[in-house]
Amino acid sequence: MKRTNEEINRLRKAQKEQARQARSAASSRMTPMRTAQSRMARTPANRGQPSPEVAFSPKQAKMKWTFIEKRVSGFASTLAKLLASLMTSLFHFLFHG
Repeated sequence: MKRTNEEINRLRKAQKEQARQARSAASSRMTPMRTAQSRMARTPANRGQPSPEVAFSPKQAKMKWTFIEKRVSGFASTLAKLLASLMTSLFHFLFHG
């Protein structure tokens, strides 16, 4: 049996609609509905203290920043050495080559 494009499109739309309804029904069953009054406002006073793994540590931040600076410095010195080597090779090629 040969189907027209219109029939195929209609069937696809129906399948999409069924899948959408199934997803929305499943998500509404999984998450309980909360009223606006039961939710706390997201203000700093209501949040309380951050968890220990999220708390800011100046010592740890300094260590991390120092590590980043050392890595960048290492990359910069490697790049400078490569550039010097390239310039030397280019000089020898141009004037002694």
